[in-house]
This record gives sequence, C-alpha cells and structure tokens, in this order.
Amino acid sequence: MSKSTTAWLVAATMLGSAAASAGVLSTPNLQGVGSGYESVADRTMIVSANSAEVHLRPNARSQVLTTVAKGATVSVKEMTATAWAHVDVNDADGYIEGIQLQ
Repeated sequence: MSKSTTAWLVAATMLGSAAASAGVLSTPNLQGVGSGYESVADRTMIVSANSAEVHLRPNARSQVLTTVAKGATVSVKEMTATAWAHVDVNDADGYIEGIQLQ
C-alpha cells in the first residue's frame, strides 16, 4: 500500500472516529445516489423462473415469506445494488432475486 493511500485511510478513520464521538453521524437515505438502491417507481415485472421465493431481506438465507409462480406479476419498489428486487406481492413486502424477473 502506498504512503498516500495509507495516509488517506488513517485520515478517514480519524475523521470517522471524531464524527462518531461528536455525535454527528447521519442516517443514510436509502434512495440517495450511491446508496445501493435504485428507485424504480413501482414498476410491474413478471416472474420468469419456474417459481420465485419472496424473502424477508435481500439474501437467499433470509426467511421465505411466500413463493410466487412463473408468470405472476409483482410490483417492484426498488432494485438493490446486489440485484434483488424489493417487491410487494400477495400482501407480502419482501425481496426476490432480480434474475428471476423480467
């Protein structure tokens, strides 16, 4: 690691520690630029896989809330940076892997 990179990391760490101790940490806006989420304004998509599990969180190991069949339409609220769709389907608010939708 170069000296300038090391210096930058040390400065960033110190700034973060100072901000935390001063109580000036802010809550991120999940819809903000670079937040990891992309708003899609309630776009409707169709399940293209044989079936798709709706998870509580955008993670395959997360609790499965429901399963939807191929051809079902889902209302997509947003897409995560990790390619999960935040959906509302069958009265369930959860996440489906984006590759299972078209």
